[in-house]
Amino acid sequence: MHSAQFSLCLAVVLLGALSCNALTWESCNESNAAIKLSKVEMTPDPPTANSLVKIRILGTSGAEVADGDVSVKISWAGMQVAQQTLSLCKFLSCPIKAGPITATYENTMPSFVPRGKYGVDVVARSGSGSDVLCMRASFNV
Repeated sequence: MHSAQFSLCLAVVLLGALSCNALTWESCNESNAAIKLSKVEMTPDPPTANSLVKIRILGTSGAEVADGDVSVKISWAGMQVAQQTLSLCKFLSCPIKAGPITATYENTMPSFVPRGKYGVDVVARSGSGSDVLCMRASFNV
C-alpha cells in the first residue's frame, strides 16, 4: 500500500477515537430576535465520521412567526465549506407561537472529516425579513 493511501486509511480509522472540545455556542442577535436561545446541544459530541449529527436548539419565542427561512453555514479552519437554506417550518411548526420552542437540525458527517476547528452559523429570518434567531457554534475535531 502506498504511503499516502496508508495515511488516509489510518486517519479514517482513528477519526472515531479523536476527542474534541465540547460544543460552544452564542446568540448573535439576542436583543432583536423573536426567539431567545437558552440551550444548544450536539450529539454525538464529539461528532464522528459517518455519524448522524443532531443539533438541538432550545429557546423561547416572544412573538408569533408565520414563516421564514433558515440559513446554515458550516466552516472549517475559518473557510466556509457548506451552506444550506431551508424553510423555517421544516424545523418548527408554523406559525411559531409565542412560548417554548425546540428546533433540530440533522446532517450525516462525511466518511472523512479533517481535523480542525469547525463553525456552524444558523440565521433565521421571517418571511417579512425580521430576525427570528441567530446562533454561532464551534467545536474542534
